[in-house]
Amino acid sequence: MTRFDLALDEQYNPQEGNFDLFKLLTSAREGRWNGRKQNYSAVLGGRRTKEGMINDGLTVYFGSKQTHLFFRFYEKDYERASQEMTSVEAIREMYGLRNRYEISMRKEISTDFIKRYIEQDFDLADEGVKIINDNLTFYDKEGNLDTEWYDMMGRMDAYHFTVRPEAPDLNRKYTWFERGGPVSTYLLLKKAEELTGESRLEEIFNEAELTERQEKFLKEFRMIRGANG
Repeated sequence: MTRFDLALDEQYNPQEGNFDLFKLLTSAREGRWNGRKQNYSAVLGGRRTKEGMINDGLTVYFGSKQTHLFFRFYEKDYERASQEMTSVEAIREMYGLRNRYEISMRKEISTDFIKRYIEQDFDLADEGVKIINDNLTFYDKEGNLDTEWYDMMGRMDAYHFTVRPEAPDLNRKYTWFERGGPVSTYLLLKKAEELTGESRLEEIFNEAELTERQEKFLKEFRMIRGANG
Protein backbone atom coordinates (compact mmCIF):
# COMPACT_ATOMS: atom_id res chain seq x y z
CA MET A 1 0.00 0.00 0.00
CA THR A 2 1.98 2.98 -1.28
CA ARG A 3 -0.36 5.63 0.11
CA PHE A 4 -3.46 5.90 2.29
CA ASP A 5 -5.22 9.15 3.23
CA LEU A 6 -7.57 9.29 6.20
CA ALA A 7 -9.90 12.30 6.47
CA LEU A 8 -11.69 13.21 9.71
CA ASP A 9 -14.54 15.67 9.19
CA GLU A 10 -15.66 18.07 11.88
CA GLN A 11 -19.34 18.63 11.19
CA TYR A 12 -20.79 22.14 11.26
CA ASN A 13 -22.26 22.86 14.70
CA PRO A 14 -24.05 26.23 14.83
CA GLN A 15 -25.27 25.64 18.40
CA GLU A 16 -22.01 24.82 20.17
CA GLY A 17 -19.62 26.27 17.59
CA ASN A 18 -16.63 24.76 15.81
CA PHE A 19 -12.90 24.74 16.35
CA ASP A 20 -11.20 27.79 14.82
CA LEU A 21 -8.27 26.72 12.62
CA PHE A 22 -6.85 30.23 12.90
CA LYS A 23 -6.33 29.46 16.59
CA LEU A 24 -4.27 26.45 15.53
CA LEU A 25 -2.24 28.63 13.17
CA THR A 26 -1.60 31.12 16.00
CA SER A 27 -0.42 28.29 18.24
CA ALA A 28 1.97 27.15 15.51
CA ARG A 29 3.32 30.66 14.93
CA GLU A 30 3.86 31.23 18.65
CA GLY A 31 5.53 27.86 19.16
CA ARG A 32 2.75 26.57 21.42
CA TRP A 33 2.93 23.06 20.01
CA ASN A 34 5.26 20.12 20.11
CA GLY A 35 5.56 16.58 18.79
CA ARG A 36 7.21 14.38 16.23
CA LYS A 37 6.45 16.87 13.44
CA GLN A 38 8.67 19.91 13.87
CA ASN A 39 7.69 22.10 10.92
CA TYR A 40 4.48 23.67 9.72
CA SER A 41 3.22 25.81 6.84
CA ALA A 42 -0.05 27.51 5.99
CA VAL A 43 -1.96 28.67 2.92
CA LEU A 44 -4.66 31.33 2.99
CA GLY A 45 -6.04 32.82 -0.19
CA GLY A 46 -8.97 33.86 -2.31
CA ARG A 47 -9.98 34.93 -5.81
CA ARG A 48 -11.77 37.87 -7.34
CA THR A 49 -14.64 36.76 -9.60
CA LYS A 50 -17.58 38.39 -11.37
CA GLU A 51 -19.74 37.38 -8.42
CA GLY A 52 -17.28 38.95 -5.97
CA MET A 53 -14.44 37.72 -3.79
CA ILE A 54 -14.28 34.00 -3.04
CA ASN A 55 -12.39 32.90 0.06
CA ASP A 56 -10.58 29.59 -0.43
CA GLY A 57 -10.17 29.12 3.32
CA LEU A 58 -7.22 28.32 5.57
CA THR A 59 -5.04 25.22 5.25
CA VAL A 60 -2.38 24.34 7.85
CA TYR A 61 0.23 21.65 7.17
CA PHE A 62 2.31 19.84 9.80
CA GLY A 63 5.29 17.79 8.68
CA SER A 64 6.80 17.40 5.23
CA LYS A 65 5.14 15.91 2.16
CA GLN A 66 8.40 14.06 1.50
CA THR A 67 8.02 12.01 4.71
CA HIS A 68 5.90 8.91 5.26
CA LEU A 69 3.39 10.77 7.46
CA PHE A 70 2.12 14.33 7.31
CA PHE A 71 -1.01 16.26 8.24
CA ARG A 72 -3.27 18.69 6.40
CA PHE A 73 -5.94 20.56 8.36
CA TYR A 74 -8.24 22.85 6.40
CA GLU A 75 -11.60 24.63 6.22
CA LYS A 76 -13.53 22.13 4.14
CA ASP A 77 -16.63 24.33 3.88
CA TYR A 78 -14.67 27.12 2.19
CA GLU A 79 -12.96 24.69 -0.18
CA ARG A 80 -16.29 23.13 -1.19
CA ALA A 81 -17.93 26.53 -1.61
CA SER A 82 -15.11 27.57 -3.93
CA GLN A 83 -15.50 24.38 -5.98
CA GLU A 84 -19.27 24.69 -6.32
CA MET A 85 -19.25 28.48 -6.74
CA THR A 86 -21.72 28.99 -3.92
CA SER A 87 -21.74 30.49 -0.45
CA VAL A 88 -20.11 28.97 2.60
CA GLU A 89 -23.45 29.17 4.39
CA ALA A 90 -25.09 27.08 1.65
CA ILE A 91 -22.38 24.40 1.92
CA ARG A 92 -22.76 24.24 5.68
CA GLU A 93 -26.53 23.89 5.37
CA MET A 94 -26.47 21.30 2.55
CA TYR A 95 -23.54 19.14 3.66
CA GLY A 96 -22.97 20.05 7.30
CA LEU A 97 -19.26 20.59 6.60
CA ARG A 98 -16.80 22.70 8.59
CA ASN A 99 -13.19 21.55 9.10
CA ARG A 100 -11.33 18.53 7.77
CA TYR A 101 -8.32 16.92 9.49
CA GLU A 102 -6.44 14.86 6.92
CA ILE A 103 -3.72 12.29 7.65
CA SER A 104 -1.53 11.23 4.73
CA MET A 105 0.33 7.94 5.19
CA ARG A 106 2.83 6.43 2.76
CA LYS A 107 4.91 3.29 2.23
CA GLU A 108 5.59 1.34 5.46
CA ILE A 109 3.20 3.46 7.52
CA SER A 110 0.26 3.08 5.12
CA THR A 111 0.97 -0.65 4.75
CA ASP A 112 1.14 -1.12 8.52
CA PHE A 113 -2.10 0.82 9.01
CA ILE A 114 -4.06 -1.29 6.50
CA LYS A 115 -2.66 -4.56 7.89
CA ARG A 116 -3.69 -3.58 11.43
CA TYR A 117 -7.14 -2.54 10.21
CA ILE A 118 -7.68 -5.93 8.53
CA GLU A 119 -6.51 -7.79 11.62
CA GLN A 120 -8.20 -5.66 14.30
CA ASP A 121 -11.15 -3.97 12.52
CA PHE A 122 -10.72 -0.84 14.63
CA ASP A 123 -12.67 2.41 14.38
CA LEU A 124 -10.95 4.50 11.69
CA ALA A 125 -11.88 7.84 13.21
CA ASP A 126 -10.61 6.91 16.68
CA GLU A 127 -7.38 5.54 15.25
CA GLY A 128 -6.90 8.68 13.16
CA VAL A 129 -7.27 10.87 16.24
CA LYS A 130 -4.71 8.75 18.10
CA ILE A 131 -2.23 9.19 15.24
CA ILE A 132 -2.71 12.97 15.34
CA ASN A 133 -2.30 13.01 19.13
CA ASP A 134 0.90 10.99 18.93
CA ASN A 135 2.51 13.44 16.50
CA LEU A 136 1.10 16.82 17.55
CA THR A 137 0.53 18.38 20.96
CA PHE A 138 -1.02 21.83 21.32
CA TYR A 139 -0.90 24.15 24.34
CA ASP A 140 -2.82 27.21 25.46
CA LYS A 141 -1.18 30.54 26.31
CA GLU A 142 -0.64 29.43 29.92
CA GLY A 143 1.35 26.39 28.80
CA ASN A 144 -1.38 23.86 29.58
CA LEU A 145 -2.83 21.40 27.09
CA ASP A 146 -5.29 23.12 24.77
CA THR A 147 -8.57 21.72 26.16
CA GLU A 148 -10.61 23.16 23.26
CA TRP A 149 -8.51 21.18 20.77
CA TYR A 150 -8.73 17.92 22.74
CA ASP A 151 -12.45 18.38 23.42
CA MET A 152 -12.96 18.60 19.67
CA MET A 153 -10.72 15.56 19.08
CA GLY A 154 -12.67 13.62 21.69
CA ARG A 155 -9.72 11.74 23.21
CA MET A 156 -6.14 12.24 24.35
CA ASP A 157 -4.52 8.80 23.86
CA ALA A 158 -2.18 8.06 20.97
CA TYR A 159 -0.80 5.38 18.66
CA HIS A 160 2.82 5.43 17.52
CA PHE A 161 4.05 3.95 14.26
CA THR A 162 7.46 2.33 13.96
CA VAL A 163 9.06 2.54 10.53
CA ARG A 164 11.81 0.31 9.22
CA PRO A 165 14.68 2.46 7.90
CA GLU A 166 15.23 2.27 4.15
CA ALA A 167 18.58 1.05 2.87
CA PRO A 168 20.52 3.86 1.14
CA ASP A 169 19.96 3.63 -2.62
CA LEU A 170 22.84 5.17 -4.59
CA ASN A 171 21.07 4.60 -7.91
CA ARG A 172 18.30 7.00 -6.85
CA LYS A 173 20.95 9.67 -6.24
CA TYR A 174 22.38 9.11 -9.72
CA THR A 175 18.89 9.27 -11.24
CA TRP A 176 18.15 12.55 -9.48
CA PHE A 177 21.49 13.98 -10.63
CA GLU A 178 20.84 12.97 -14.25
CA ARG A 179 17.23 14.22 -14.41
CA GLY A 180 17.41 17.23 -12.16
CA GLY A 181 19.52 19.46 -14.35
CA PRO A 182 22.80 19.71 -12.34
CA VAL A 183 24.75 17.87 -15.03
CA SER A 184 23.83 20.22 -17.85
CA THR A 185 24.33 23.25 -15.59
CA TYR A 186 27.80 22.00 -14.66
CA LEU A 187 28.72 21.50 -18.33
CA LEU A 188 27.42 24.98 -19.18
CA LEU A 189 29.48 26.65 -16.45
CA LYS A 190 32.57 24.60 -17.25
CA LYS A 191 32.47 25.56 -20.95
CA ALA A 192 31.82 29.19 -20.02
CA GLU A 193 34.85 29.19 -17.72
CA GLU A 194 36.98 27.82 -20.55
CA LEU A 195 36.07 30.98 -22.46
CA THR A 196 36.47 33.40 -19.55
CA GLY A 197 39.41 31.79 -17.78
CA GLU A 198 37.59 31.87 -14.43
CA SER A 199 37.78 29.04 -11.85
CA ARG A 200 34.72 29.58 -9.68
CA LEU A 201 33.54 26.01 -10.14
CA GLU A 202 36.70 24.66 -8.50
CA GLU A 203 36.29 27.09 -5.62
CA ILE A 204 32.66 26.04 -5.15
CA PHE A 205 33.57 22.35 -5.06
CA ASN A 206 36.43 22.95 -2.61
CA GLU A 207 34.19 24.89 -0.20
CA ALA A 208 31.12 22.64 -0.51
CA GLU A 209 30.06 20.51 2.48
CA LEU A 210 27.70 17.58 2.83
CA THR A 211 24.42 18.17 4.63
CA GLU A 212 23.60 16.26 7.81
CA ARG A 213 21.23 14.00 5.84
CA GLN A 214 23.90 13.32 3.21
CA GLU A 215 26.45 12.49 5.90
CA LYS A 216 23.97 9.99 7.39
CA PHE A 217 23.37 8.46 3.93
CA LEU A 218 27.12 8.07 3.34
CA LYS A 219 27.65 6.52 6.78
CA GLU A 220 24.88 3.94 6.19
CA PHE A 221 26.19 3.24 2.68
CA ARG A 222 29.69 2.56 4.05
CA MET A 223 28.25 0.18 6.66
CA ILE A 224 26.36 -1.78 4.01
CA ARG A 225 29.42 -1.94 1.75
CA GLY A 226 31.48 -3.18 4.67
CA ALA A 227 28.92 -5.85 5.58
CA ASN A 228 28.88 -7.10 2.00
CA GLY A 229 32.67 -7.34 1.88
